[in-house]
Amino acid sequence: MKASRIATIAVAAALAIYVLVLQLNNAQLLVRVPFVGPMPLYVPVLTLMLLAALTAWVPLTLQSWRLKRERRTLERRIAELEVHLPSYDRSDGEPVIPDREGRTERRNPDGA
Repeated sequence: MKASRIATIAVAAALAIYVLVLQLNNAQLLVRVPFVGPMPLYVPVLTLMLLAALTAWVPLTLQSWRLKRERRTLERRIAELEVHLPSYDRSDGEPVIPDREGRTERRNPDGA
């Protein structure tokens, strides 16, 4: 697991514990949520934390699947193209460029 993920989980857990301790110390503390009514503080906070985690998880998972599919496609394409590459193995003693065998002279690019 990556360090950033561990830090995120630790912060979320610390926040959840803090809200639960706050609620236990102030049992009569209720929050009015529109269209729902009064409820303990931890209910809307934990609900929003879960919704935020889900909202972040869905696009990241979809992107991960897309990248994995693209990587598999590219690996398959590389494997297809590698079949057509010439071998540069020098174990048989032949030079890499066959028409340059034995040429030691160098041409001057200035023509002199």
